Amino acid sequence: MSWSGRGGSIRGTRKFRAAADIFDGSTTSIWTVENGICLLTGLLIENLVGALDGTANAVKWTANPTVGSSVDLCATLDVVNDELGTMYEITGILTDALVGTTAGAVGALIQPVNVNVGTIDLVSAGDSNNTNSALQAVTIYYEPVDPGARIVVA
Repeated sequence: MSWSGRGGSIRGTRKFRAAADIFDGSTTSIWTVENGICLLTGLLIENLVGALDGTANAVKWTANPTVGSSVDLCATLDVVNDELGTMYEITGILTDALVGTTAGAVGALIQPVNVNVGTIDLVSAGDSNNTNSALQAVTIYYEPVDPGARIVVA
């Protein structure tokens, strides 16, 4: 499978992580990259249950390799008061903020990102789910670069 670039379709293996409270003011390992480098072609969060409250909460994705230093996959986005159905996606440009849109649609990753063995973590600066009613599901799309490489739920 190949990446067809801007305006193209998402390609690769799809993995889904069940809905959970991940905007909780912590760093949470969401995915584990195993056995080699993978090309990340999509990383979507859906706020499936409940709206977020008024607590400021800067959220970003970070690649945390087994060897070497962590790198942000995007800059932070404050998800304060985001509504039910809000979707979030990275652009693939490491300096761009996480993109969040109200329910309906969100752009797809425009530049694939190579990630090495380790974890892909969601970093959440504040708990914007104090009522414990908001849940977020995460979907990832990727292609293995190295033979046997894969991404699994952490």
